[in-house]
Amino acid sequence: MFKLMNVTAMWPKLDRPYRFDKVENRSVPCDPLADGAEYLVEVEFGDKAQAKALKAYIDDVFDTFAKSPEGKGAEQGNKAYWSDDHGVFHAKTKLKANYNGEATRKPLVVDSNNKPVPDDFKLTSGSTINIAITGVPYKGMGGGVSLRIKAIQVVELAEGPEAIVPFDEVDGGFKGGNKPFGELEQPKKVNGSANSLEDDIPF
Repeated sequence: MFKLMNVTAMWPKLDRPYRFDKVENRSVPCDPLADGAEYLVEVEFGDKAQAKALKAYIDDVFDTFAKSPEGKGAEQGNKAYWSDDHGVFHAKTKLKANYNGEATRKPLVVDSNNKPVPDDFKLTSGSTINIAITGVPYKGMGGGVSLRIKAIQVVELAEGPEAIVPFDEVDGGFKGGNKPFGELEQPKKVNGSANSLEDDIPF
């Protein structure tokens, strides 16, 4: 497992599974068992030391795989990380929403005190996070290492875009109140499987 610390989350899709729709040319919400369903978030960071450590981790994962019987002859072509013209490093991380016809558990997301966030929590783009990942090597499609999300800790939550209300205020109309929330239930543990996330919080 590898951890990237104090990185910026970009276009996170973690509240529910998403798949890429070729017609709409974008990721859309979908059922966990749909083809291509996954959870994903791209991260950005400017720390060259972290970038060097990430590259070393990925290369080690792939080299070990290439020396195994399963990976014999594999070549590392695709990259899960890159740098742009401004010297900012990017890494694409994801988790498939299903394996072998069985839905996987959502990535674990916790607050700065390691408390699990509500199930409907939506991480906003621009938030500062710590993220734990594992490298999963593959041989086909050019070969490479996919970065699988294990857990995310929200260090600083960025403000989301404000909704524009297209109405004027109505005098004497309905006024909503804040309904107090009860204590959040702790997530129930599910039976582990080869593709389940570990219960331990790595932060």
